[in-house]
Amino acid sequence: MFNKEVDLTILDVKSEFSSWDFLPVGAILSDSEEILAYFEELLELVMKREKEIANLSARDDITGATFVNFGKEMKMKLCIIEEYSAMLSSITDNKMRKRVQDLVLSIVSRSRSSGVYICICMQQPRSELLSTAIRDNLGVRICLSNGAITDELARMVFGETDNIDNHAPRFSGYIMTTDGQFSKPRKFWNINLHEHGLEKISIFEKAFLYGIKKRKLLE
Repeated sequence: MFNKEVDLTILDVKSEFSSWDFLPVGAILSDSEEILAYFEELLELVMKREKEIANLSARDDITGATFVNFGKEMKMKLCIIEEYSAMLSSITDNKMRKRVQDLVLSIVSRSRSSGVYICICMQQPRSELLSTAIRDNLGVRICLSNGAITDELARMVFGETDNIDNHAPRFSGYIMTTDGQFSKPRKFWNINLHEHGLEKISIFEKAFLYGIKKRKLLE
C-alpha cells in the first residue's frame, strides 16, 4: 500500500515516541486537552465523510460504498493510542475522561467505512477501562504473548479461549477479525526486532522515508 498515503496520529501520554522527530509536526499528542480536542475533531470528520460518501455514491450511482471507492477525495486516517489505560489515567477530570471514552466508542462504531481507524494498545484490556461495547466494535483484535496468555486475558481480548495456547512463546500471538477471515483466534509469529537489529529508531525513520519515496515514484 505504498501508493496509499495515511494521515497518522499517535496518542502517547508516556512520551515514548517523543524522540521520533522524523514524523510530521503534530503527529504525536500527549496533552489530555489536546487529546480530547483531537477526538472531537475526529468524530466530526467521520460524520462529514459519511455525508460525502452518500453524496458521491449518488453521483456515481453505487450502493455500499466506502472511502476506498473515492480514494482521491479521502485519505485514510490512523490513530494509534499507545497505552489506552495510561491515556485515561492521565485525564484527571472525570467528565473529560468519560467524554473521551464516549468519543472513542462513537468513532470505532461508525468510522471504518469513512477510512478512519483507531488502534488501541494496552497491556490489560479490562472492561472497566475498555468497555465491551468498544471491544465488540473493533474489526481486528490482536493479543501478543510475553511467554504466557492466560484464559482471563484471552477472554478480555477475544471474548473466548478457543484455540489459545496458555504457554504461547514470546514473539507469538493470536489474531481475530470480524470480516470472517479469522472468526476464531488464529496463531501468528511476530518478528524479534532486537535479534535482527531492527529495534533502532533510525531503522523506523528509514522505513518511514522509504515509504514516502516509493509513493512519490508511484504518482
